[in-house]
Amino acid sequence: QFGNNIASQGHSGRLRFDHKNHELNLEVIPATSQCDENTKTKALSGGEKSFTTISFIMALGDGLHVPFRAMDEFDVFMDSVNRKISMDLLISFAKQRDHYQFLFLSPQDINGIGGPKVRVHKLQKTDRDQRTLDFKQPNG
Repeated sequence: QFGNNIASQGHSGRLRFDHKNHELNLEVIPATSQCDENTKTKALSGGEKSFTTISFIMALGDGLHVPFRAMDEFDVFMDSVNRKISMDLLISFAKQRDHYQFLFLSPQDINGIGGPKVRVHKLQKTDRDQRTLDFKQPNG
């Protein structure tokens, strides 16, 4: 599943288990790479690292049977193009698993996100020195 997720961005990759040393290695060849050798995740750009992490978490998610799944600020190092691709991938992943609830938190622009079965809540901006949250009273 990890390889399929990462391939959606044109990259190739796989998970390599080293049972002797009890290690899991994520091997990725970015779409922009000139060679066929796997790139250490330390050498990936911020957006590539974030997308690799999302792909890995989604692959792990298929083995977990919990009713709620949450991701916080998963897109902070992504440019707008990678963010859109990642959000589309996550929303598609969530829609295919409609017996679970997903919560994606992001400080980034969410324009263009939505549609059937997707509810977007945008919080109002706060002042840096604000100490309390101001809630409006419901009408009636």
